[in-house]
Amino acid sequence: MRGGSSRGRRRPLALRLGLAGAAAVFALLVLRLLVADDGFPALLTLRADLEALRQDASALAERNQELGAAIRGLRHDLHPVERIAREELDFAAPGEITYLFPADLEARQRPRKLDGTERAR
Repeated sequence: MRGGSSRGRRRPLALRLGLAGAAAVFALLVLRLLVADDGFPALLTLRADLEALRQDASALAERNQELGAAIRGLRHDLHPVERIAREELDFAAPGEITYLFPADLEARQRPRKLDGTERAR
């Protein structure tokens, strides 16, 4: 019965050993991938890091948009700039009289004019 049936046929020994060796090498490579420090666990860690970095980038892009809008607003409206100059830098507009009380003198610097010169006491 040599027809087309391969039922009773055995593969040559060299082919069987080659397939067994390839399967063993494949199994070892899969095992190394799953257990090694630079294998699958590292991939999971890198994916988590990538997601965290994407979230950080998104938050920074949103903050950048907010700051850009604030800068555009300050370029066209000087009232916030004037408020900051008065409240935080103790500036006064030319011709203004600023009254300071003893408690204010201890807590704050002397007011300056908007042009940057110091006012006389």
